[in-house]
Parts: sequence; structure tokens; C-alpha cells
Amino acid sequence: MYKSILTAAFVAAISLSGANASELRNTTSPDAMCSDGTQATYSFDDFGSDKWAVVLMGGGMARNPDEYRDRAKNQPRFVTAQQSAYTGGQGVQDHLIENGYNMIFVPYCSNDVWAGNHSHEIDGKTVQFRGRAIVESIFEEMSDEFKNAKELVVVGYSAGAIGIGFNADIIGQYENARVVPDGFWFDDATKSFYNGWAKKNDRSWVYKTMPEHCKGDWVGCYPSRENFTRNGIKDVFLIWNVGDRYSRPVNKDALKKAVKSDINHYGAGYSIDAEKRQVHGFEDWGHVLAFDKVTYNTKYTEQSLKSAIDNWLNKTGDQTVVDY
Repeated sequence: MYKSILTAAFVAAISLSGANASELRNTTSPDAMCSDGTQATYSFDDFGSDKWAVVLMGGGMARNPDEYRDRAKNQPRFVTAQQSAYTGGQGVQDHLIENGYNMIFVPYCSNDVWAGNHSHEIDGKTVQFRGRAIVESIFEEMSDEFKNAKELVVVGYSAGAIGIGFNADIIGQYENARVVPDGFWFDDATKSFYNGWAKKNDRSWVYKTMPEHCKGDWVGCYPSRENFTRNGIKDVFLIWNVGDRYSRPVNKDALKKAVKSDINHYGAGYSIDAEKRQVHGFEDWGHVLAFDKVTYNTKYTEQSLKSAIDNWLNKTGDQTVVDY
């Protein structure tokens, strides 16, 4: 998935770590490891609020040993634990803090779209794919705070959005949970396409283990209305754009109809024809718009993504943007 653009954005976020008082914490579960075996870490900010936010970072996946080797060599930040804390500097993350949310920011170092709890042998070394275990560990550590919170907002970018789907059973245990999947959404048209695609493409290496609620179906465990309904997640602000690299294979008319249906169902969401407008995200066109401040704040229509999410957070005003 996104490479040079994401890397630059990720480095920019890390560079801001000295400007805030975030606490770097280690996960406590022995299974919550990054791919190189280091204990996973996360940034923690408790501002004394009764609202919490969790952000799952994205960054592609390793679908086979060759892709893992490439990532370990060229993108080591996605393989090992971060050693410095950070929170601010980017779109919706800063917006949540401005709205009074305590913040947990979880770097992505498991290469498995937050789905796995297994390992593979690569070049004689044991490589860990423990994204699910990382999420489980953090939610167990924070269980009391999350249960007693007024709200729990979980945001995921791309692979992080997929992670919300694979961990929907954990998130859905909290009646106060609200989710923002940015850059992946399996509406009916998209899901139909990928169901057919999955029959011709083996993904058993990356999806060696899946949560029980997935029932062995990785397509069905991506973020979708069906998945969230099954796991009790009712409050959703989805971001899924026409032209996104991962929506592009889908019939455009069917995609528009299906996305509109889901946004209308939730009464919240953002979808534009990013390809037509030439709106860049992490990848062409419109893949992940809530991370970068520019795309988050720009009015591509009469209302910016930030404005729509602000209305959603505060349960007021127009919470939907569908520009086609």
C-alpha cells in the first residue's frame, strides 16, 4: 500500500514527539509483539477527560515472505516498536484532542492489518504477525477506562481501518463505541467484487489466523455494515471515496449506489469522486483523507471532512458528504 507519501507523513508525526507530553507505554501481553519480536508500544495522553480515542495507524501489509523482506529493509518503522511517544500534528487526531478526547495512538508494526496472532519462519528467523494481540492487549489494559467513558472513538487509516473490522468484536463490547474507518469500506458492491477476487487469489499466508468472529472469511471481516451490525457497532462515520485504489476495480455506478446506501443508513460519512477531482490521499485517488491536515481541512465540496466529523462528534449539524 502507500509507501513514500505515508512514510513522509509518518516521519512528520514522529518528529512532533518532542512538542507534546505523551507517555510511551509498552503493551503488557507477551503476545503483543512487533514483527521483529520487540514489545509493541503506543503513545498515551490522559487529559483528564471522560472521552477516549484510539487511533490505529496503517501502512499496508506483508502478503508473502518477499513483501516482508522488502518492508523490513526499506520501511523498518513498520517492523519494530517505536521508541518515542507522539500524538499531534495530523488531521483527525489533533481534532479529537481539540474536542477533549484522551488519546491512544498505536503505531503499526505487525504487517498483518491488525488481524493476526501467529508467526512465520522467514530466512531462518521467526517473524511475528501479532496485530490482533496488540489490539487485545491495549483494550484489556484500558478496559475500565473505556467502559466508564462517555465515548470511545476508534479511528483507523487504511490497514488501520481494516483493523477495526477484524477487531470489531472487541470494539463492539463497548456500548459507547463509535468508529471512523478511513480508506477501506466493504459496501455491497465492493464486497461482491472482493468475494469473487478472493476465490482466485490465495491470502492464507497473511490471514493464517483470524478472530473467531470472522469465521474464516477475511472478506467478511473487513469494515462493513454487516460486520459492524453483527458485532454491535452502530455509530459509524465511514470514509470511502470513488477513485480510491482499492475501490477502483468496482463498477463505479454500483459503488456510488452502495456507498450512498450505507452513509444514509448511519446518517454519517464522507464520499467524493476523488478521481474526478484529482484529490490525493496517501495514494491516488482519495485513499485516506483524515490523516493529513490539508486533505482533512480542505473544502472539496461545501463542507470539509473536518466539518462533517465535527458535527458527528458533537451530534449536531450535517454529518454526511456525498459528492456525486
